[in-house]
Amino acid sequence: MQTCLIIDDSSDVHALLKARLKPEGLRLVHSLKGDEGLELARTTLPDVILLDVDMPDMNGFDVCSELKSDPRTWSIPVIFLTVSDSLHLKVRAFDMGAADYVTKPFFQEELRARVRVALRMKRLQDLLSERAQIDGRTGLWNDAYLKQRLEYEVDAARRFTRSLSLVLIDIDGMRGLNDLHGVPFGDRVIQQVSELLIGHARPSDAVCRRNGDEFALVLTETDLEVATRQADRLRRLIGELHFEAEGRPLQVTASFGVSEWRSAADASVFLAQAEACLESAKVAGRNRVVRHDAS
Repeated sequence: MQTCLIIDDSSDVHALLKARLKPEGLRLVHSLKGDEGLELARTTLPDVILLDVDMPDMNGFDVCSELKSDPRTWSIPVIFLTVSDSLHLKVRAFDMGAADYVTKPFFQEELRARVRVALRMKRLQDLLSERAQIDGRTGLWNDAYLKQRLEYEVDAARRFTRSLSLVLIDIDGMRGLNDLHGVPFGDRVIQQVSELLIGHARPSDAVCRRNGDEFALVLTETDLEVATRQADRLRRLIGELHFEAEGRPLQVTASFGVSEWRSAADASVFLAQAEACLESAKVAGRNRVVRHDAS
């Protein structure tokens, strides 16, 4: 079910929109204040926002400006609602990135049609964005998605004071495996490791392929101890995967770097800590887990 956020300081308008949008089967979320609506947009990530221009605490243009400057909400279509038919206001709204501009009083069929168009635009945009963030070989999220997801999760962890961990995984000696046994063998290794990681991930986790033989797991609501245990379990499971080359069994191993987000770190520092741990695991002999212990 798609979600529509309504931000308007009139309870009567909320009641009217609820009745007129009912046939669309949307989940409606309501806010009577601009600042509260902005926070709701950030937490619920609706598919479309109906936004009043004239509100006493924070007007619609200020709300829209905040929405379009936030990477979490910039792509959500905003439909302005106002009693004014001013050309100047319409131009200002579209210049700010609004998807549409509807004047009050609005006709039911016209409003519903405009909302449907905005929702179709959002679905198409999401599809294009998703395709650009998926690794073509494995179907996992790619490195671009990982960095975007880390920004989002670090912000959420900071605001809601919750734990967050990152696990980086590198298949040991992948270049040598490709040279000795051929690229098709290496592709099978990549695919089986991908399937193993997906099979042991929770719905809330993000499983990504960074580049070549490196993977990443974003583990929400997970502290360093739990993340380290999960990494070591995955390390053992990768070592138990069955591979054959030239008719002989071959063991594949992987190295792991684990870090837990701390309040002073931004997403880039968080990632760099895990990268440093992964490098330490490889230098120390591979097939091991190294974690970042804050001093």
